[in-house]
Amino acid sequence: MLVRPELLADALRGREGARMGPMQRMRGTMITYRVDIVIPARDEQVLLPRALASVERSIAVAADHLRAPQALSRRSPTCVPGVALDPGALDARVTVVADRCSDGTVAVARRHAHRVLEVRADSVGDARHRGCAAPWGPGSELGAGGGPDGAGSAGSLLLATDADSTVPEHWVIEHLRHREDGAEAVAGTVAVADWDERDAGLAERYRIEYARRDDHVHGANLGISREAYGALGGFRALPVGEDQDLIDRCRASGRRVDTCSSAPVVTSARRAARAPDGFSDYLNALELT
Repeated sequence: MLVRPELLADALRGREGARMGPMQRMRGTMITYRVDIVIPARDEQVLLPRALASVERSIAVAADHLRAPQALSRRSPTCVPGVALDPGALDARVTVVADRCSDGTVAVARRHAHRVLEVRADSVGDARHRGCAAPWGPGSELGAGGGPDGAGSAGSLLLATDADSTVPEHWVIEHLRHREDGAEAVAGTVAVADWDERDAGLAERYRIEYARRDDHVHGANLGISREAYGALGGFRALPVGEDQDLIDRCRASGRRVDTCSSAPVVTSARRAARAPDGFSDYLNALELT
């Protein structure tokens, strides 16, 4: 069962605080970790509930971890084992960007996300950017959960995933660990759990090809500080490769970009692509080899 977003937000928001350095730490105040999660969706009424449920679970696990970091620090895999997060509150908000949807996507999102933006985007890059750049507060299009003013904080983190994907329960906390360690952006990996729609040998071919590289970039598993996102101009309105483009510009600017394989996002192996030349088309091509 999905947690109603207004209840989740009330439970996780906690008192306002500030941190200096990556997360604006100040002595004598409760730390508030701010995370905005953006999910673009086009006609995803079937898979979106599962995606949102996984995100909500990851938020809840992160909130528990931040209440008692020492007690829970060893329960999840990490690429930065030496990093300790200070106790604090989690202010996490989920935006679904419903792009030209003709099914029940908007209704699903309004029940379970904090905010829903209905748009007619030029590309997936445009849709992602609209969700990341839209201000919170009066005048924004809020779903059932609403959301506080002031998303633009130097200590806040933007996370991107997709409507056909599910994140692991330690996804949010792992991205926070990398941010605390000084990373401005994190490029995470993806995995596929269900190959039923595909040829029998594709799973093994994918595993072999994927293992050849360690520099994967996926919009389904990407994190970036809001400060870096703003300085770089955010996702560009590209029909494909908007995720790689953002990470490339981040690296070119001299900012630190981490790769992370410890919190893979499970994505769909479906044949019908939502974005041209995206992950589905990559699998389609690999299937022909």
